[in-house]
Amino acid sequence: MLIDPAWDICEDCNNKCHIKCMTEINGTYVCIPCIILQEELKQQENINKDLAIVTPHMNIEGKNQETTLLNESTPLATTKPIPKLRQPKMKQQNLDDPTLPKLSELRARKIKIKKVEEQLKIKEKSINEIRNEKLLLESRCQQLEARNFE
Repeated sequence: MLIDPAWDICEDCNNKCHIKCMTEINGTYVCIPCIILQEELKQQENINKDLAIVTPHMNIEGKNQETTLLNESTPLATTKPIPKLRQPKMKQQNLDDPTLPKLSELRARKIKIKKVEEQLKIKEKSINEIRNEKLLLESRCQQLEARNFE
């Protein structure tokens, strides 16, 4: 299955995303919705840790009863409920094929190819400069030889 170069597959949710809407995190390319979802999960975990302080409390009948109090240093924030992780809408059929390279390997190969192309361009420029200098020197030599014969 060929993918348009402007589009790529998110390595977290396997959804097709525009390449400009993806970010590289620890060597993997992740779409912006997945990043936002991860941030919301982290914030929700932090809020849950800060909000719950369990203290024993005696009720009227003298029995121990645990109550939860809000931490005064934590500001209350209204948060949206975190959506459940969705099932991937689009799966690549060739992901299970061990003969095909992974996306990260393909990206690494592309980078290597670009570097080699840049080096070849630099070498080609230097060769052209040397050739031009050589032609200039040869033409000057011919002009000087022509003057000597006169």
